Amino acid sequence: MSPILNTALAVVGVSALSLIGLLSLSVGEQRLERWVPLLASLASGALCGAAGFELIPEALARRDGGAGSVAIGVGAGFVAFAALEMALEMALARGLGSPSVGHPASRHPIVMLNFIGDTIHNAADGAMIAAAFLSDRTVGLVTTLAIVLHEIPRELGSFGVFVHGGLPVRQAVWFNGLTGLAAVAGAAVTVVIGTGTTGVATMLLPIAAGTFLYIGLSIAPTTVFGARSTADRLRRFALAAVGLAATAAAARIG
Repeated sequence: MSPILNTALAVVGVSALSLIGLLSLSVGEQRLERWVPLLASLASGALCGAAGFELIPEALARRDGGAGSVAIGVGAGFVAFAALEMALEMALARGLGSPSVGHPASRHPIVMLNFIGDTIHNAADGAMIAAAFLSDRTVGLVTTLAIVLHEIPRELGSFGVFVHGGLPVRQAVWFNGLTGLAAVAGAAVTVVIGTGTTGVATMLLPIAAGTFLYIGLSIAPTTVFGARSTADRLRRFALAAVGLAATAAAARIG
């Protein structure tokens, strides 16, 4: 098959992982609502793990030892999202972010932050898959496998953040699916422009890491450590550790 067809098949498969939240519909929304704190705890660990075990090491490897620029990118992503959350909170408090059905800003600011961060990361994934297939089919397959392995726990965590932020389950699935389309866009731009686009994807990696760290750490106080009973707190902490370990294992295998 041609590199373009290989890229298309791989990116469609990776993008489909963003619909992983559809599995939750089979358990019923009422039961899922009881699981939201546990799912959000898993998300906190998965997002921090994706940043620490996958995105930052990948950015360092692609920058040929430019640790300083990677650190700046991570810090920029973290600070930018902290500022964006404060701006959204002030806008919502003043009534500027009037609720509208299906709009991320009508919910908790973390929904919009997660939407932006996930979109950035998926666009970078799509660009890297396309660039890999344009260079060599084997490299493309290995790159796709690595991305799939780290996408499964991360997309589950992203879905958990959307639900934790106040979106109904069906809307959370919809928003997660929209972020998956960014991978298609990133791949399309790379195919049109060429492998030089991977430089942009490389620049996005530390920024995406900073956004994931901010989201994961910002939801931890109300999820992982927000339980009233010690047993429930330990349960949530264990799930956060599972999310962290899953992303670490996926990064190692990938």
